[in-house]
Amino acid sequence: MYFRRSIRSSLSLRISDCRFPLHTSSPELHSCNFSPTFNTDSLTFSDLQMSRRYDSRTTIFSPEGRLYQVEYAMEAIGNAGSAIGILSKDGVVLVGEKKVTSKLLQTSTSTEKMYKIDDHVACAVAGIMSDANILINTARVAAQRYTFSYQTPMPVEQLVQSLCDTKQGYTQFGGLRPFGVSFLFAGWDKNYGFQLYMSDPSGNYGGWKAAAVGANNQAAQSMLKQDYKEEISREEAVQLALKVLSKTMDSTSLTAEKLELAEVFLDGGKVKYQVCSPENLGKMLVKYGVTQAPVET
Repeated sequence: MYFRRSIRSSLSLRISDCRFPLHTSSPELHSCNFSPTFNTDSLTFSDLQMSRRYDSRTTIFSPEGRLYQVEYAMEAIGNAGSAIGILSKDGVVLVGEKKVTSKLLQTSTSTEKMYKIDDHVACAVAGIMSDANILINTARVAAQRYTFSYQTPMPVEQLVQSLCDTKQGYTQFGGLRPFGVSFLFAGWDKNYGFQLYMSDPSGNYGGWKAAAVGANNQAAQSMLKQDYKEEISREEAVQLALKVLSKTMDSTSLTAEKLELAEVFLDGGKVKYQVCSPENLGKMLVKYGVTQAPVET
């Protein structure tokens, strides 16, 4: 009885690590002077697996200082359709890949990757769309409350930070899971002009000149780093985004049905959010040499 109580009351002692078998008739095991030794070489894979289950909660750090549930959420985003954002001198360009999982699906009449948050802010999404809808509605409410209170549009970075505070809370409290979605925010305000931000499930965000999220984002990021130029125009940004997406997409052919393109720019002194129609997008793909023009019969 003394042996069993001492094992249960000690957090640092594990029965599976003892040299002695658990079921034994040896009288030495019941001695009050029992002092077990440990042999780490004899640990089984299941023992090591049990001792390293730091991914069971979002609130548990691993010994290496990692939050595995947050990293798993980022892996989920890596399987989603790509999204690319490019900041230009006269606007911000967002391009997203629509993954068609079945030919039987009815094509949506509304955008699937691009969302308007306020008159001066839009975003592209990569990840779990149901999670994205919740966060987008939260951002829209925050923007409208700010406008109602101060009679001026909410600064872009303040809106992004407000949303990221919500995302961060879901990585710190028990019983919750991180949002499996990343955003590219494009906007304009009087303080900093055109801006592009990227946020991930951890709640981190940062300002970027060109960024990519979703599938093959590392390859897209490398291409953007090589080809991006300062003071790029909006038209050149569109061309670069389509070029990068065509080379990093899993699909063999790039068509207007698989893409969405949106732009945030100034028109007559007012911020305008415009989504490119499939017809115009198809013409752009042919114009920039991304795809070939359809053969007329």
